[in-house]
Amino acid sequence: MRSNKTLIDTSVLFLAFINRQEECLAVLRDPVLISSSAMLELGNLIFARCGPMLAAQTLRTIYAHPTAYELVAISDDDQGRARDMMEKYADETFQFVDAIM
Repeated sequence: MRSNKTLIDTSVLFLAFINRQEECLAVLRDPVLISSSAMLELGNLIFARCGPMLAAQTLRTIYAHPTAYELVAISDDDQGRARDMMEKYADETFQFVDAIM
């Protein structure tokens, strides 16, 4: 069975939850997929820019709504492919979480 859910990255989550940007909020009106690496990155980003309380509250909100925000574990194979991609495109400026996407 194929999912109609959209895989979203950290920037969309940050802009929706923290900046309340309308385009990003619109994406979250339907159930979405979030990789575990994006969750880690989101927590760190909010912590660094907004503090630990808002980081904890945002993560709690996401975890409290598993039908709206489906968390996707990153397999060892996925991680290996991401590392390979980072090496192959070493002249690009993207991070591990971007390669996972």
